[in-house]
Amino acid sequence: MWFSTVSKAFLGLSILSGVTLAAQLSRALTTTALSVNGRFIVDTSGQRVKLRCLNWAGADKTKIPEGLQYQPVDATALWIFENGFNCVRLTYSMDMALDPTQTVHAAWVQAAGSTAYLPELMDTFSTAVGKNPWLQNASTLEAYGAVISALGDHNVMVIMDNHNSHASWCCSLDDGNGWWDTDAVYNSTNSRYFNTARWLAGLQFMANFSLSHPNVVGISLRNEIRRGEDQDVDGTHAAWWDNIPVAAATVHAGNPDALIMIGGVDYFNDFSFLKTKPLNRSEFDNKVVYEYHTYSWGSDAFGDAYVTSSTQTNCTPFNTYLDEKVGYLLEEGKPYTGPVWMGEFGWSQVPQNDTTEEVYKTCLIEWMSNNDMDWSLWALQGSYYFRTKEVDMDETFGILNHNWTNFRYPGFLNKIGKMWITNINV
Repeated sequence: MWFSTVSKAFLGLSILSGVTLAAQLSRALTTTALSVNGRFIVDTSGQRVKLRCLNWAGADKTKIPEGLQYQPVDATALWIFENGFNCVRLTYSMDMALDPTQTVHAAWVQAAGSTAYLPELMDTFSTAVGKNPWLQNASTLEAYGAVISALGDHNVMVIMDNHNSHASWCCSLDDGNGWWDTDAVYNSTNSRYFNTARWLAGLQFMANFSLSHPNVVGISLRNEIRRGEDQDVDGTHAAWWDNIPVAAATVHAGNPDALIMIGGVDYFNDFSFLKTKPLNRSEFDNKVVYEYHTYSWGSDAFGDAYVTSSTQTNCTPFNTYLDEKVGYLLEEGKPYTGPVWMGEFGWSQVPQNDTTEEVYKTCLIEWMSNNDMDWSLWALQGSYYFRTKEVDMDETFGILNHNWTNFRYPGFLNKIGKMWITNINV
């Protein structure tokens, strides 16, 4: 496998205004698979590879990656590369993985669900075909693969993420995708679509599929595991322990070169339980990466003690929270030591008068920069084909504008500037 690493061009830079990231971050490719050395992701020569990724959604009802009605896939892949990002977390559903021959056209008709949405949604399909003629007769899996290939053509790595089982918007405690249906307590509201056997079969299929796409360097087992009412009430996370090692072994058997991205519990907001009971990674010890997610609304560290005023920021409570939940995994030489990849984080790209979100951004960027984290921003997409019964829905968290032509917020790269820097090496 190959990857594109990012140079140390930002070391010592304090002002990024006017900097062209593509020029600053370009570097020759190396043919290799990625693996793990302590808290770092490395190549076969032992050199660190820092993931700087974007989330590209593809797990909603239309079952293909978003945005093809606005841009040819090659144009979006090139934009990602030219702006300095070296990888994409590309989401998919098990509905797509386990019905790989369904045509994109049929998936969109199915997504509409009723004649009320059908004409407008199918107009969007026609527009997407106009931009990407190969979509006309493509299957959903072929469309997913075409996006991966386009990213590969522009030296962008891919981490395939099983976002859900039932293709839909994620994530809530009533969408049926949250927790394994084989748990001792079955909660249909949270688990009705999360069929464990189908999930494992889908992971096996997608791991095998990834072998034909050499820029797929990692596979994320499942997005934001979340327990519903009466599930995991004793806090032992028995279902997690029963299923995550099996899933990791399934992926590793299908593609031994791929990194295995493993999330914790409570929407990937908690890994604290591994400190006293580390995950046995002996079967694939040099492939496991811990995946963590955080948003301004997803941490109990926020509150009056955190936001001291509209002009003063106290990051200590949030930093302490992150250290306890996940940061400790970065400490070298421990039974649990491993890379932590911030697989999702983000904020509105439309400036708002939201003190909590501003403090969240400031403190998270500081914490991630100080820890030299690997990361994946939510999100690339500026809009959706069809989300929660709305055709062409806008995504204010998307760094692309609605029409996928350029940054929604021009100052974004300056905002996260320190996060580009690699300041800790193997």
